[in-house]
Amino acid sequence: MGAMGAGVMRLGLVTGAMLLAVSATTALPAQAETGPRGWCGWEPATDEGTFGNAATFTVPLRTGAGTHCQQIGQASPDDALHYRCFTTDRRGLAWTYLTDLATGVTGWSYSGNLIGNGASLACQ
Repeated sequence: MGAMGAGVMRLGLVTGAMLLAVSATTALPAQAETGPRGWCGWEPATDEGTFGNAATFTVPLRTGAGTHCQQIGQASPDDALHYRCFTTDRRGLAWTYLTDLATGVTGWSYSGNLIGNGASLACQ
């Protein structure tokens, strides 16, 4: 290939690399959300002080109100659960912040999986 062809090829490689670098730095996470609802790790201080149980199956406990948050434990139907408060995710589904008294794990569970649909006091 001649000098002109090699120069065009280098320019194409440099331009392609620049496009990749720009797109990699401007991409947003698929689960990006503002406010505490989307924040995995939110630990609200609200505590309504009610108790309940998981439904008839074992339910996951997560670091935040959504399936995109890491699972940190699970609650069995026989475990007593201390309901603290609830919030809703971006789809309008309710999630309860609770402590599993059998294991000591505090986290979030989808309220539809809990007896009585979980907490009734909104998290602050």
